[in-house]
Amino acid sequence: MRFSAMGDVALLAPVLRAALEAKPDLEITILTRKAFAPFFKGIKRLEVLSVDIDGEYKGLWGLFKLYQLLIKTQDFDIVLDAHDHLRTRILSFFFKFLSHKRIIRLQKGRASKRKLVRKRRKVRQQLLHSSERYATLFRTIQIPVDLNPRPSLYLQPDGNHKQLAKEFLATHQPLHTQRKGILLGIAPFAKHRAKKWTEGKMRTLIQNLEKQDWVKAVYLFGGGESETYTLSEWTKDTPNFAFSVASALPLEAEWALMQKLDAFLSMDSSNMHMAALCGVKTFSIWGATHADAGFAPLWQPEVFRIEKSVEELPCRPCSVFGNKICFRRDWACLETLSPEEVEQHLTHFLATEQN
Repeated sequence: MRFSAMGDVALLAPVLRAALEAKPDLEITILTRKAFAPFFKGIKRLEVLSVDIDGEYKGLWGLFKLYQLLIKTQDFDIVLDAHDHLRTRILSFFFKFLSHKRIIRLQKGRASKRKLVRKRRKVRQQLLHSSERYATLFRTIQIPVDLNPRPSLYLQPDGNHKQLAKEFLATHQPLHTQRKGILLGIAPFAKHRAKKWTEGKMRTLIQNLEKQDWVKAVYLFGGGESETYTLSEWTKDTPNFAFSVASALPLEAEWALMQKLDAFLSMDSSNMHMAALCGVKTFSIWGATHADAGFAPLWQPEVFRIEKSVEELPCRPCSVFGNKICFRRDWACLETLSPEEVEQHLTHFLATEQN
């Protein structure tokens, strides 16, 4: 069971695939939101049950109805709570005390995370990555999980997502120029203020990148009405260089597009995780949060992270998820990071890859 958040759900996909590969007689059912079902498509012996947890199965009575549906239609041996949320705890209670199922619950390491982000007497240490915490669930029941680096978001062979991505690239590229270089994806948004670089800085970065000969084009990722409008405005600054992907493609087609890019730049967000799981070289900008909490993009080197050091800003990190107010009230971890610094970082690692 795992219902949110998008990035955390995405990180579960490679773990489920590895568990099923390790044990050929294993069958898994993943219970999640409808919006997240694409993460698990195409995995053999994995059944996806996508449910409306905020509507049809909302509240205590809704969860009981969901439990009744599951117990009537499925024959589970073990229930893995990969979320440890109130909803999954209630469902686990029903499974354990009404159906006598064995429950294995995710250990989130909440105490260690609180020590990492508290204002004073921080205990700095690298905590387990979220994917390793998921893997531990299976190792607890003697199913080995080996998380080898590899692309982990797969597209259905009978789908048209690759074709949609190909057509998008064909119609959104620099025209009437001889531009060469890499194709760079950028996801400039995050859910919380403490994880989001200011829009003015990102806009300046894109304008600066247009002047570089190692970048052919930039593709801007986002979602929702507000982000779609914002990105459409940004593309007016560099109409023959930056192109908005927001609301133009379904989720799986966005993955197909990511797989065609040479590199990706993101905040600490779900797009960061999806790009990394697509096998793209993923650079990430970090503010109030920190990779030590266990949410780094999977299989990406530390040098790809762009951030102010904890020596320079000892207050970092001040939040596990970015949903807290800055201790200093000035968001220095993001405000003091300049477009030029980010540009130099990208140039150092990517300029030699130009076509």
